[in-house]
Amino acid sequence: MTMRALIGGTGADWELRDDADIPAMRLGAVRVRVQAAGLNRADLHMLEGMYNPA
Repeated sequence: MTMRALIGGTGADWELRDDADIPAMRLGAVRVRVQAAGLNRADLHMLEGMYNPA
């Protein structure tokens, strides 16, 4: 079973994958299915590596 995932770090290191493996469940873990998500300006700057929250 696979899922869509945004994987990476900062700047251009991000990769959108439609076939990422779903992690195995561990004791005490919770799995949440996301139906929708939103981005704001700070999120977009963070993806570009230009956001400093300090």
